[in-house]
Amino acid sequence: MTWIPEPPIHLDKEFRYHDDGMLHAFEYAKWPQAYCDSEPHIIAAPLCPTLAQFGISDRFRMGPAFPVMDDEHVLPDFEDVNIAWMDFNPMHHFRIAEELPNEAVGSLSPSLLQRFRATMIEAKTMAGRGFADDFRKLGDDVHDMRTAKKVAGMFRFQKQRCDDLKMVFDHLKEVPMSSFDTLLWFREFQRVLLDLRAFIIYREVIVPRLNDVNFKQPQPVLPLRGVITSHLHLVSEMYRVGVPVWYVRDRVSITERTLIVRVETLLLAGVCFSSAITMKHGQHLANAPLWVDAPMAQVIRGSLQERLRRFSLTSRPILRPLETYSAGRVGDFEKQQHRSSPQIAGPDHPRQELVDLTADDVLPASDNDHVIMVTTQATEQYGSSVTDVGGVAVGADIEDNVSAEKQTKDAAMRGPSMSVGMPSAYMARKSLQTRTAHKKGKSTNHRIVPPSWVPPYAPGWANVLKSCEGLTDDDHVGLVYALPPIHIFFSAESPLTEQRAHNWLRVRIFCFQQILSPPAHRMVLMTTQQWRIALEGKYFAIEYEHSHVEPESAKEHIIRLPPPPPQEKRPRQEGKMEAGQIMKNANAKRVADRVDINVRFGIHGGFPPYSADCAPAWGDVNITRQMLSADRTVFVGIVWELALFNFRLELIFLDRQLVPYFYNHSDQRLALRRERVIYEIWNSGGVRPMWTDDLKCDRLTSVLWDERREAVKQMAIVMKDWPDGQHLLWTDQCSSDFDAYSKFETEVFTFYVEAFHGRFGRIPHVPLEQPLSLGQFRK
Repeated sequence: MTWIPEPPIHLDKEFRYHDDGMLHAFEYAKWPQAYCDSEPHIIAAPLCPTLAQFGISDRFRMGPAFPVMDDEHVLPDFEDVNIAWMDFNPMHHFRIAEELPNEAVGSLSPSLLQRFRATMIEAKTMAGRGFADDFRKLGDDVHDMRTAKKVAGMFRFQKQRCDDLKMVFDHLKEVPMSSFDTLLWFREFQRVLLDLRAFIIYREVIVPRLNDVNFKQPQPVLPLRGVITSHLHLVSEMYRVGVPVWYVRDRVSITERTLIVRVETLLLAGVCFSSAITMKHGQHLANAPLWVDAPMAQVIRGSLQERLRRFSLTSRPILRPLETYSAGRVGDFEKQQHRSSPQIAGPDHPRQELVDLTADDVLPASDNDHVIMVTTQATEQYGSSVTDVGGVAVGADIEDNVSAEKQTKDAAMRGPSMSVGMPSAYMARKSLQTRTAHKKGKSTNHRIVPPSWVPPYAPGWANVLKSCEGLTDDDHVGLVYALPPIHIFFSAESPLTEQRAHNWLRVRIFCFQQILSPPAHRMVLMTTQQWRIALEGKYFAIEYEHSHVEPESAKEHIIRLPPPPPQEKRPRQEGKMEAGQIMKNANAKRVADRVDINVRFGIHGGFPPYSADCAPAWGDVNITRQMLSADRTVFVGIVWELALFNFRLELIFLDRQLVPYFYNHSDQRLALRRERVIYEIWNSGGVRPMWTDDLKCDRLTSVLWDERREAVKQMAIVMKDWPDGQHLLWTDQCSSDFDAYSKFETEVFTFYVEAFHGRFGRIPHVPLEQPLSLGQFRK
């Protein structure tokens, strides 16, 4: 080549995304990088279309200086080639569910999700093919054993990345996110997809060529990402098998006679990536987030690609620890955050299109100091020690370095439990016996019996709850919930409950987003009384001058609340008080809570006060207040969804408390793996019940025991890691004998209920049978 791509050299500063959701030249699957010993397959990632279209004239040749296409059809064919390279357009690719003051919340368009799904299935099929034949061909000699180890490593890697791709897809499908967050997950899907496609090409094309010592076909050069290196053996091998390679060597030598100057042109990464940091989606602006909040040199040792893998979105747990809502602390976070509104394209951050090149993108090597800088700094980075170019070390970083669980588990079990974002009042764990012994002399909240219209408990749970009737909710503990507790809606005949249910449909997606993609402060948990206030939807200004309990919200937020309705329509506690009159403590606290909640939903959430004329969506149907009053099926669906969603969240919250070593380790892949083990209970990639896509969205609640048993077995596997959970042993008899299975199921469910009550002081939500009426709200 008579030109080189800009070698990615990261300076000692924070590493961040840009307004296109990418990492500029450090997009390891989209731009040539150094060789990575642990993941050599990435050299075979498909070539960026922008580079494929790039042509430059020089004194040696005219026309394209890079291969344009696979004319000989050497590479595997992928059905939707462009999906890995397409840009994200919020106007066309994002379906808005809620328009908030600072961002639009929604999800990818159904058509794009369908393309992603088809691509995901294709990648999984192609990545897994041929492994059975490879294992059958192996013998028992030493050479075959080494080969078997390599093949097994490749198999584990492709399975891991297929799981990663599904996790990203499920997140894009299930989690309501801002358009900015959606962009980041959109790009993550492309990264994992290109990683898998690189693996497929590497295994099917490059490895056979490398293993054949007699193979030598430098031309035509394959349209692949290639590699930048100063390792001569790697240069020779890549050249031999037709992979693009750029040889980085010293600019100076012993004598001028040995000085070799071959580079005529440097192609900057700006031809493919933006360097702007301000994202603009419609009317909303936001700064692109930091990828890691520290200079790269301080983050982790190893190659750049290993660092990128370690801190990618697919290496982090989906659910973050949540905390009790506090308007005062939220205000402190708000003061720390700022939103800038400069132009997307400006003198400091020129916006460069993907194909159109400018003089700033293509620089003569002899006339630009940038080349001196990159060639000087690149010698060490691109001189990796390649011990065996043909060796298949794929997946080493995925499988290794996560054995810290074995080293920390015993120590963590002996030490005290650590709070992971839950209220401190929950941390003093009391045994079930201690709680029962002290019930005399303290008030308790007796369990509320569901009315007849509520769906029955899912199979197995009713008997367990009946056997645990001695367990009640402790009212002295600040019992908090991530979502509204279902008993709020039990009085369905009450006009106020109807209003709460109708308003819930209005704020439902916002509340889901607060859990699944929480704000930086993560303070979203509220008490039952706070949820009652929030669901009334009275997000207007309230007089509190005569209260000795001040709201915690910032004054500048309180004054932005809309004016209240006419005096005669307001509840008594919100009416104007006579001069000198002082509220009682309970009323004063309630009024202050109401002001803070109104700020959360009315100002931060952007919701106007509730109006009975609204028609929020439930599934694919818009629900009016009249429909809600006339037909209780919406109530049934709301309670069922909240029960199941709360159950899943509470199970994970409890797991965080009982096995903190999975979640507190510096390598967050342990937490991610733990989450995935839990998600397998209901056979989903997340926690949100996606009943609008699949009415069979939870196998744990199936009425068929042979479907339910795998979920119960997985639940037992999770809880065996809990204190005193080692007795939950699945036997082969449970797979074939219904009575043995029923006994085991009761044991598992009972252990969960008692463990939850022992930690949090209340009975957990449990799943309900899925109502058939949900089908009428799907198109």
